[in-house]
Amino acid sequence: MLVAAVAEAGHDSDGAVEVAASFVRWIQRFPYPAADEALDVAERVLATESFTDDLAQYLADEPDLSGGIVSMGQAYWMSTVPGVWHIESAAADRVEVTVGTGFVIDGALSPTLRSSITVTLVWEEGGWKVAEADGTRTTEELYSIGERFDGGC
Repeated sequence: MLVAAVAEAGHDSDGAVEVAASFVRWIQRFPYPAADEALDVAERVLATESFTDDLAQYLADEPDLSGGIVSMGQAYWMSTVPGVWHIESAAADRVEVTVGTGFVIDGALSPTLRSSITVTLVWEEGGWKVAEADGTRTTEELYSIGERFDGGC
């Protein structure tokens, strides 16, 4: 899904939002993506200069990507069904977008638990590539200004 989003996204802010949302759904989950999948994503989705030089090791180190919301070892993933997005800045070849998603814990979408992460994308090799991913806005602030996703997954 993530690799397809990169391949299909247009060279505009909408395309960057699509890739950012796909990246958030791909990385912010447990169990973590498998090492071979992380290697493929690193090669095809991460920018030449990104937040990590070794995505497989980054995930093998088991970072708390839920920010303490989900207990370590508990299955979860993120959904854009209750999600929002906000473009922080945009230029021809660089877009910063903050993505808000809802936690799906043990298969159930939480009615209240949300996340906010800012993804910086750069246009490289004919597609949007992820350069940075970090928290810059509170979830409450993002949800007060963000645009709702059409549909969601």
